[in-house]
Amino acid sequence: MINVEIAVDDPGKGDMAVPGNEANREEAERCLRLAEQAASSRNYSAAIKYCQKSLRLYETEKAKSLLSTIEEKYTFQD
Repeated sequence: MINVEIAVDDPGKGDMAVPGNEANREEAERCLRLAEQAASSRNYSAAIKYCQKSLRLYETEKAKSLLSTIEEKYTFQD
């Protein structure tokens, strides 16, 4: 009998690319671009929505940072 160990990356880890998550990463990047466009148009509610979706799909430091920045601007605008 042969013992085989399989190492599996935790998909919850930020920038670790897991083969099955490639489509999610691309969609997350698209959402992040939409968030940046919305923020530059001062549509902060849409920017927050797109950032949150990006983070749900594939968590990155860039998305976290952008969300934090947008939330600060949005709270000052209320």
